[in-house]
Amino acid sequence: MSIPPDVRRISSALAAAITDWPTYNLVSVEPFLLELKQDFGELSKVNLCRKMKALSVHADAWKLTSLSELLEAWDGTDEQVQLDELVQRIAVYRQ
Repeated sequence: MSIPPDVRRISSALAAAITDWPTYNLVSVEPFLLELKQDFGELSKVNLCRKMKALSVHADAWKLTSLSELLEAWDGTDEQVQLDELVQRIAVYRQ
């Protein structure tokens, strides 16, 4: 099964964002999404960009790095699409 470029992009962005998120030892997407929802609410690109502006470069550097990487998942996609929908696109290919 060939993996479409958008699925590769979303997967890479998620992997990088999870790796750089400040919570130690996140091993799957679900706990990462849960933390994001608790910290930021709606998980659209527009909302995440808005919330990032309120973060401190000094106190929240790892969150900012992680979120910057995560935003790449939306490249070429409607900015209002929820992160959960992007994750569903790659779920077909998880094994």
